[in-house]
Amino acid sequence: MSLVISEIEALVFSLQEAWNQSDATKFAGHFAKDADFIHILGGQGAGRESIQHAHARIFETIYRDSKISYTIEGVRLLAPTTAVVRIFQTLKYGLTNAQQTMHCRPTVVVQKTTTGWEIVAMQNTRVVEPEDNKKADIIRDHPFAPKVAQG
Repeated sequence: MSLVISEIEALVFSLQEAWNQSDATKFAGHFAKDADFIHILGGQGAGRESIQHAHARIFETIYRDSKISYTIEGVRLLAPTTAVVRIFQTLKYGLTNAQQTMHCRPTVVVQKTTTGWEIVAMQNTRVVEPEDNKKADIIRDHPFAPKVAQG
């Protein structure tokens, strides 16, 4: 089982590396040909090609020169060849000198194929930041409020 976890970790950190290289083709290459991708604004990308085109665009615009770091919070094996991976993501970006930081919690479903592990689905959810929490007091009292937002 530790070999499976190591292989999944390698996939996640290779995805991080692709982002940090602003390489949309390499980034999308981690996804199944028919993968689903839900981004932080709730939109959906269907398929590796769609994921590649969307990331090429954001790497040229809002996320140009951005850096991402992933921390794996948990891996749940559903079967020997299928797992759900919970990730904590820190994204540093900004087209001007005013660098911004955003935290998200991507959840990915990965599947092992004959060529290795690939992402079949990704749901990326933005974490409510403390300054946003002041605008939405209801979040602070929610039983599942993220720790970042409880400050």
